[in-house]
Amino acid sequence: GFTSKKHAGWTEIPLINWSHLNTLVKQKITKFIITECSVGKTAFALYISDQSMEPLFPEKSIVIVDPESEPTHGSYIIIKTGKNELILRNFLLISGNKYTTPLNPKFGTIAKLLTKDKILGTVVRTIYDHRIT
Repeated sequence: GFTSKKHAGWTEIPLINWSHLNTLVKQKITKFIITECSVGKTAFALYISDQSMEPLFPEKSIVIVDPESEPTHGSYIIIKTGKNELILRNFLLISGNKYTTPLNPKFGTIAKLLTKDKILGTVVRTIYDHRIT
């Protein structure tokens, strides 16, 4: 927590590597993001290192992910697929069924969310101009 009134409500969350989401190994956190958005205690940030998620999530942007935030229709989510792939997808809720769609049509089409797929969290904020502490 920050002690000045200017920073009341701001939270420091870890910036972790995508690869660490795929393992049970705890990583030593060395970088953090400071945000004013309200997030749960397990929130984390991920760095977008390439152009595969443009234009919505440009290269060098950061997404803040909250595992405690339930996705709603139109949310963006981080998924660990049954094949142990980590992907960012648009979440769709249609007639009670859960679907995902890639941001870029080059990477597939709408697909039903499988029971072996695990939602790791909902994207609650994107930072385009950032500082890493």
